[in-house]
Amino acid sequence: MVVRNFLIPLFIWLLALISLTFLKLFGKWDLSGIAALIFFLIIPSFLEKSNEALGLKFIWKDNVFVFIASFIFFAIPYLIIFIAGGIQIPYVLDLQPRIPDLITLKWFGIFLIGVAFPEEFFFRGFLQGRLNLFFGKEFRFFGISFGWGLILSSLLFMLIHLPQGLGVVRFLTFFPGLLFGIIREKYGSIFPAVIVHAFSNTFMILVGDL
Repeated sequence: MVVRNFLIPLFIWLLALISLTFLKLFGKWDLSGIAALIFFLIIPSFLEKSNEALGLKFIWKDNVFVFIASFIFFAIPYLIIFIAGGIQIPYVLDLQPRIPDLITLKWFGIFLIGVAFPEEFFFRGFLQGRLNLFFGKEFRFFGISFGWGLILSSLLFMLIHLPQGLGVVRFLTFFPGLLFGIIREKYGSIFPAVIVHAFSNTFMILVGDL
């Protein structure tokens, strides 16, 4: 059972990586959302029945706080980039901010439900939860207990983005993965991480580097 906690989530992740890679190679990337839904949401739902293990604990107070904090956290750098008229780092970043509108709200909804929730359900819920059972939690960071499961799930989160391209931004997703993982451990729930994830993706749309 202990070994299964390590092998099963890794096997599902590998199937997802192979599927997304083939979809990209054969020009069928428009089907990637369906593949993600199958591997990140449907299959794990059948394999793990414990809401606690998946981090499906919904506490309004925590989620409202994280929503407000995330809005402020991403609004500040957006305003800095907007006032600066954009930020360019050759071969690394080309941030050209756009003004938020109703389409931005649509994208936030899409990212929240269609991207952030399935990815957090798998990577921070199913994968990190199973790996925590395998590795345990031997580290502490500002009072938050975590283990190698958080680090490995963040690495796999980064690697799953590489079929989209090998740009620097794809490799940097390792660090948001760490943040989402820490948030999941702090609150014992994936929902705060889902909120931060959705704000993160929306921010990247607004500054033009996603």
